[in-house]
Amino acid sequence: MKNSKKPNNRKLQSKKKRIINSRLTAGIMIGIAILAAVIIIAVFMMQQGRRSDEDNRESSLGNGIYIVSSEPYTGPFWEDGSDAAVEDIWSLKIVNSSDEDIEYLKIHAATAEAEGNFEVTVLPAGGELIVLESSAAAYPQDAEDARYDAENLAFFQEERSILPEQLTLYGQDNWIKAENISGEDIAGDICVYYKNLEDGIFQGGITYRAVFPGGMAAGEAEEQEVLHYMKDTSQIMYVTYDQE
Repeated sequence: MKNSKKPNNRKLQSKKKRIINSRLTAGIMIGIAILAAVIIIAVFMMQQGRRSDEDNRESSLGNGIYIVSSEPYTGPFWEDGSDAAVEDIWSLKIVNSSDEDIEYLKIHAATAEAEGNFEVTVLPAGGELIVLESSAAAYPQDAEDARYDAENLAFFQEERSILPEQLTLYGQDNWIKAENISGEDIAGDICVYYKNLEDGIFQGGITYRAVFPGGMAAGEAEEQEVLHYMKDTSQIMYVTYDQE
């Protein structure tokens, strides 16, 4: 009988190593391909999100200020403080995406059928606001084709402050109280400026003002009745007083 040849262990081990290496290489390549696909999808989704954000911005007024939407508004008319009932008037939603607080902004809007003016006072950096057309003009049917221009824009030149070292302010529905904690008499009128919000969005271009006339003696406290201040929905924006 012929002796059968013994298997060459070295060749078998080498073949096994090649198979293992081949599988490892294939696995690595598949992993790289999956990772690349995930990265491509993520980049695509980010680009789509950016495009969606840009599409949602109806018009840029420059300086990081955008008109997000234009809609008919029904409710109290804020802009002159009267709160008169209005129906289907022209309104804009504005975003200040700059890093500066707006002190005053006037917007002119024009379509083939109508024109409108919108005035905004005090819109902090990053803030959103709904402003009504100044004369309560009706919402035009061709509002989607409107052209918007910022006719006047002013940013605060100094940082807004509620003067916490001079005054302590207290607020309840329809009144604001101020106490002079500065240790010195304040001779001039004290003005407290505030706005109203709903769901984090300022309601109206208007900024309301409570005035404490004639200043205030050191340690003294006074309160003023204010129609539009509400504890849960109003925010004090800044305080000033005349230094005589």
